[in-house]
Parts: sequence; C-alpha cells; structure tokens
Amino acid sequence: MNDCNNFFEPLKAGFLHYQGLTRSFCHGKIYCSSITARLVNLKIGIPWDKLQILPLNQKISIAGVNVTCFDANHCPGSIILLFEPLNGKAVLHTGDFRFSEEIAKISDLQKCSIHTLILDTTYCDPQYDFPKQEAVIQFVIEAIQAEAFNPKTLFLIGSYTIGKERLFVEVARALRKKVYVTAAKLRCLECLGIPEEDMKWFTLNEQDSHIHVVPMWTLASFKRLKHMSNQYMVIFDDLLTPWSSFDAISNFS
Repeated sequence: MNDCNNFFEPLKAGFLHYQGLTRSFCHGKIYCSSITARLVNLKIGIPWDKLQILPLNQKISIAGVNVTCFDANHCPGSIILLFEPLNGKAVLHTGDFRFSEEIAKISDLQKCSIHTLILDTTYCDPQYDFPKQEAVIQFVIEAIQAEAFNPKTLFLIGSYTIGKERLFVEVARALRKKVYVTAAKLRCLECLGIPEEDMKWFTLNEQDSHIHVVPMWTLASFKRLKHMSNQYMVIFDDLLTPWSSFDAISNFS
C-alpha cells in the first residue's frame, strides 16, 4: 500500500516479496517492522535513512492517517497493518499471516469497524487443515529422537531466507543439540532478535551437528544429496522439508 512518499511493507522479508526493490530505492520512506528493516538493510542494502520502523501495537500518525501494526504470527518481521484515515473508512491489510486466537483478541481490532479488508487467502479453503505449530514441533522432535541413535543419520531442515526458526530452535532446546547453519543463515538469524541463550545452539561447523538447516535448493539438488550420502548412511529429509507429505511442515512459518 503506497502513495508517492510512503511505502508500507506488511509482508515478510522472504525476498519473494521484494522483486524490483534495490539499494538505489529513492521513492520515499519504507515503513516496516524492526526485523524487516534489519533484513532488507543486510540482504538488499537499503540504507537506514530510507527505512522507518513501525512499533508494534502502537498507533502513530503518518500523512494524516493513523497506522497501527500487529504481529502477524508468521515469518519473523511480518506484520498486519491497520490504517484509520480521517474519513473513518478503516483498512486492514493482513499481508501473509497465520490466524490465531491471540490475533482475534486484539482490542484495537475488536473496537474498529473495518471498511476494507485486504486478506491473505492462500490457504483459505476447507481442504487445508493444518495442526498447530506446537504439534508440528513435537512431531519433528519425536521423529528425530526416533532416529538419533544412529550417528550416521543426517537430518535436513529446508529453509528459505527466513522461516522455521522456531522449529529448529525448539528442536535444539528439547534435544540439547547443536544445529548447523550456513554463515549467510547465521547473519539473518542475528537480525531476528533471537535470545542469546538460543543463539548458542547454532554452529557453523558441519561436523558439530547431525541436524542441518539448509537452503531449499539443496533438497532439490541430487548432486548435493549424493555428496552427503557419501558421508552419512541415511539422509532423513522427507519429513523435515517443505512440500513433504506432512503438509504442516511446509506451512510452518
């Protein structure tokens, strides 16, 4: 949603959503969450003077319009935006979000009469019935525990630029095991405000862990998987990667 001077980013910094946005952006301010600001500065090089951070759950006035943003319960940095112009015709822009009871209970939304709803309807169909994130996390923890007796079992968790952080942090906590990430992934994780006690579970040394967070393309690369199979007896990737038969994993974010 934008005018000539303001661009509002209600989505995640997943970089599917940023095609055409470059470090030379010169069309005003980009309003976004603090996490998204750190990510687009890191990954795209947008200068800080072009970024305006929106505080969560706090109404602010921008160009005569009251704007409030709420956590979208989706990828880190994703927000829901509520615009309240002077004409009283409020606009709610969900962006990519995961509906929850907590969102439904937000008092500012309960009190506001929404005139226009811009809604993410990607999975707005009865055929999609995903379990709660807590159930998915427990499922993955138990699956890894069931196979972890074999030191030559490698567990792969496919991830885009961001997404699934809660999954592999909870796995590390529960199993008290390191999780390998690439240097690029670690730089992104450092932008997300993850507590220091959880950051300690990440390692850049592949040999420190048999739980690896890898780019999605790795899981589609037969050559890469064949290389891994020379080191490990089992490549346990079908369960933990997106697009698996366990649909909840692919829609965890």
